[in-house]
Amino acid sequence: MNNPLPTEIVHLPTWIFHTRRSSRSRKAGEAPYYIAARAGEKLEPPHQPRSDCGSASVGCYSALKRGANERLTSLPWSTPISSLPYTITNAGSYYLTTNLTGLSGTNGIMITANHVVLDLAGFALSGVAGATVGVNLPATQTNLLVRNGTIRGWSNLGIFGNCVNGQFEHLNLSDNGTAIQAGSGCRVASCALSYNLNGIFVGDACTVQDCVCQSTGVGVQVGDGCTVENCTAMGNGYTGITVGNGCTVKDCTVKANFPAGIRAGAGCTIENCTAWSNTSTGIVAGAGCTIRSCSAKSNVGVGINADDGSTITGCTADQNTGAGIAAGTSCGISSCSVYFNTGAGISAGSASSVAGCTARANGGDGILVAWECRVADNGSSENGVFQANSVAGIHATGLNNRIEGNIATYNTRGIEVGFTNGNNVIVRNNAAANSSTNYSIAPGNDLGPIGTASAATSPWANISH
Repeated sequence: MNNPLPTEIVHLPTWIFHTRRSSRSRKAGEAPYYIAARAGEKLEPPHQPRSDCGSASVGCYSALKRGANERLTSLPWSTPISSLPYTITNAGSYYLTTNLTGLSGTNGIMITANHVVLDLAGFALSGVAGATVGVNLPATQTNLLVRNGTIRGWSNLGIFGNCVNGQFEHLNLSDNGTAIQAGSGCRVASCALSYNLNGIFVGDACTVQDCVCQSTGVGVQVGDGCTVENCTAMGNGYTGITVGNGCTVKDCTVKANFPAGIRAGAGCTIENCTAWSNTSTGIVAGAGCTIRSCSAKSNVGVGINADDGSTITGCTADQNTGAGIAAGTSCGISSCSVYFNTGAGISAGSASSVAGCTARANGGDGILVAWECRVADNGSSENGVFQANSVAGIHATGLNNRIEGNIATYNTRGIEVGFTNGNNVIVRNNAAANSSTNYSIAPGNDLGPIGTASAATSPWANISH
């Protein structure tokens, strides 16, 4: 059976190449030959390069031999790098031929051109004491790709790039100053970072995906309009993942970072993330953020903290030493579960909505709201019981709140409204087995009749057992 066409050609420049099997006859047992040409270029008879190609002209083609167990190690237009320091001044593709070690007081590889592919080819680019930057891109260059290898031991930075539209992928970076610093429009993917002074710093409109960052200072920090996806930040000396305004953080895990797990600016979306055992708040979000399907557990502070105008949906906050969920004014909190947090289960500012949530066994009030809030269809039970605290299942401290259709059981006080003449509306709730009282309502609020369901005559009745 003939060998299949190769599925990967390494050291390719950023343009696309077409390949096909050579029609040259070959001897029995001999590996097939392949030819390559730039996309759109006509493939000519395959036996030799064109006479006008030169030794390494971009866009020319040649017969490329590939043994049965051999990878394509170079193409005629890909330039080998076999010693340091090395400066790339022309566009093209470059690759390492072996592990390379830098010199004190110098950079490893300097790139001053645009449109460059640097393939480490699985080798290591190592610094020594006083060696400065592993791969240095000092100007505002464009269309650069660095990939496939290890960069370690550079005192300033592993990769420094003011580049635009740069790509950094499949890299291991360790024991550097900052691992990667790059400009706007960049992509960092499938990188593993450990024991750097700082992790990943990139500018606006960037993507960081499938990366692991542990035991550094800052884990991942990006500018505005960025996406951070499927990343893990663990044991870092500063916030695990920090993003600017208008960003998306998705499918990420942050554990044991100091101080916070995830910190986001305004107008961000944080989805399917887990924040666990960070030494401050698990997830901190600015104004107008959307947080959904996230989990915050055992953080030394608030589990999820969102500023004004944010939406928190389908989240879990468990065993945090502050509140489970704390939100500013005009926030919407729905379908969330908060359990055994030291503070309140859910705390929301004025003009907010808390609906369809479950608050159980928290040290503070199960659900705590200020003014002009809607609290509907929630369940709040056993709050304060295990901490021997005197708290309420649902507690409204201000005026003009509507508390409707909730269940409050086994708290000190079931539903509590402390503002006199506050015009709060309390209707259609069910409170039972609270140790002090089921309903603690200050005068001057609109409380539906209290009784049993069997005896109730008003559709607004509150049930008490």
